[in-house]
Amino acid sequence: MRRWSSFASPLLCALALACSSTPEPVLPPVVEEPVTEDVEEDRGAGMRTYYMALLYRGPGWTAEASPETIELQERHLANIDRLVASGKMILAGPFYPPVGDDPLVGLFLYDVSTMAEAVELANSDPSVRAGRLRVEVLTWYGPVGITWQGGAPH
Repeated sequence: MRRWSSFASPLLCALALACSSTPEPVLPPVVEEPVTEDVEEDRGAGMRTYYMALLYRGPGWTAEASPETIELQERHLANIDRLVASGKMILAGPFYPPVGDDPLVGLFLYDVSTMAEAVELANSDPSVRAGRLRVEVLTWYGPVGITWQGGAPH
């Protein structure tokens, strides 16, 4: 029967040698260049740039269902329908069910060429213009060819 020490000695020697070798130089972290405003597509990887708008409750948010908020919601949905029909919006929808007082309530995903165009489209939403929603537009790198077969979520 072999004793533990007969296995441990070679292992400890190898570990000591590995730890005593010259350490690898520490390199600074890689800083990637920010994505340009033009849509980037890498067909080899099957990925490309899209623009995602995160929708938050704005200063004019209310859960009240008044004639004004109902009419504003209808205009919001009509705007989504218009952008989907134009091919500039791939999908849209709320986060459901709402989580308490979380101000993040939904998203839009745009298939446009520039961040400026995505911001313009997000700001064209009637609920954003009315202050019911506020929007933050981000660059998102996702799979090429995302489509949505349905109409706007109602």
